[in-house]
Amino acid sequence: QGLLDLLDVRVGDWVRMTVGARPQILHIVGRSIEPENGGRVISTSLDTLRENDPELRPTLYQLQLRPGADPGRVAAELTAAGHGHLDVHAVTNPADGLSPLRGVVVGLIAVLALIGLIELLTAVGGTVREGERDLLALKAIGLSPRQITA
Repeated sequence: QGLLDLLDVRVGDWVRMTVGARPQILHIVGRSIEPENGGRVISTSLDTLRENDPELRPTLYQLQLRPGADPGRVAAELTAAGHGHLDVHAVTNPADGLSPLRGVVVGLIAVLALIGLIELLTAVGGTVREGERDLLALKAIGLSPRQITA
């Protein structure tokens, strides 16, 4: 989304980008929210880019491991297989850092709900007290219970 905003383009527009040393003309078919580089990212397949530049080589691979796979072991195997030509980095899940924050949010919601309940009880209590004063005043001037309720 950040790149679309920067270039002032929308889905359906065509943009000219330089990839490697060659210009590429790409059709914007959708948008996604990318945290990398302030969202100024284009996601496309390598095959699309190789149509104009068959010599283009990838500079980055992102792997998603199967559930239960040991990231340390996979990183060690990739490093060994790359013979020192690969930099392997494990990326942590950004959502994992939100777990402590969830407790704070739940606590804040509970405190706000308690404050709201106390405010409601205070308003009801004030209304009842005001009605009692009115009732006593009406009795003091001599009205009967039937006249007061009517």
